[in-house]
Amino acid sequence: VNQQFQQTMEKNAAGVHLILAAKGSPLQSVLCNLYHVDNPTGNISIDEVKAFLNPKHPLIKNAIPLSIGDSYRAHRIVGTTKEIQELYTIELDQGNWWRTSNEVVVGAQTARDLSLELGHTFQSTHGLLDDGMGHTHDGELRVVGILSRSGSVIDNLILTSFKTIWAVHGEAEASDDHEHHHDHDHDHDHADHTHAEPQKSDTDERGELLSNPQKAITSLLLTFKNHNHQTLNMMRSINENSTVMAANPAWELNRLYNMVGVGADILAYLAWLIAAVSVISIFLSLLQFLRTRKYELALLRVLGSRPSGVFSLVIMEGIMQVVVGLVIGLLVAHLGLYLSDRLVSDAYHFHVQAWRPNSTEAFVVIVAVVLGVLAAFWPAYLAYKTDVSKTLQSA
Repeated sequence: VNQQFQQTMEKNAAGVHLILAAKGSPLQSVLCNLYHVDNPTGNISIDEVKAFLNPKHPLIKNAIPLSIGDSYRAHRIVGTTKEIQELYTIELDQGNWWRTSNEVVVGAQTARDLSLELGHTFQSTHGLLDDGMGHTHDGELRVVGILSRSGSVIDNLILTSFKTIWAVHGEAEASDDHEHHHDHDHDHDHADHTHAEPQKSDTDERGELLSNPQKAITSLLLTFKNHNHQTLNMMRSINENSTVMAANPAWELNRLYNMVGVGADILAYLAWLIAAVSVISIFLSLLQFLRTRKYELALLRVLGSRPSGVFSLVIMEGIMQVVVGLVIGLLVAHLGLYLSDRLVSDAYHFHVQAWRPNSTEAFVVIVAVVLGVLAAFWPAYLAYKTDVSKTLQSA
């Protein structure tokens, strides 16, 4: 669990260097905007971060805006731009990206969980919890694309444009409404043929944001072109000289690992303690085996078995106990992961690959076999040194 947790957290960090959001808890901002497991710290206006949205910024490689606050059946609806593809390396499995407002693209797991297909429509709910208390927005959202599975948090999201978020909150511009009605009339006048609306580029979407500086977004995800003294000082400069908060995901993740790492370390120490007890248990069981089967071992010697053969027999007994324990332990561990996945995925949309082996297991197998051999060595040595004549006489 610990290994998969860290791998998933690092993958979902997507190389983001800074998160610009409303003042509040930096860790909360990271958990909300990168992992979508917490609430936003608030909203910021586009005007406050417009300098970072400039495509010619000398330090910024990507600036991905997010708008979070709505959901559909506990799956978050995130307003963003198509530039988000550059962060998570996601591809469409079916359909297309949005072209107009009220069109959405859904993640692979979301499509599976909610049985969504191309052309399906639904109404979004204000709020991030499926508690039945949220206000349902007017207007239907239509699924126009389904993403391929990426193994990232994107699999559990519903992505759309900022124009869609503005529209469902009644913030659409008059020109947008006029365009919508014009397209509607156009479809009626030309029912015998259709025109595919050209898909707007990422630059156009960023331009729309810059042309609406009074509107609000939740956050801005920044990646740098390179690291230098300016980028290193950027977070402190923003926090001290602006109305927004800058959070460094790497720093906050280290804080999170330090907090949860104590529990993981305790479990690791407990595991080694159990391993030590297991070695003692195998050692005692083999000594008992030696005491109760001395006569049988002596008969094997009489029948022609060499001392080395008796020694190997006891060693194999110890290895067999280890192998049986390993098989049972690994099956129980992976079954526990499977059951945990059912609970964790529903609450946090964090999926554990229950049956995937990892490098740690190979290390455990090697160490366990070595410990089994060490535990069996002294009983095997006593069997090797057994005096056959005395053992048969005493029997």
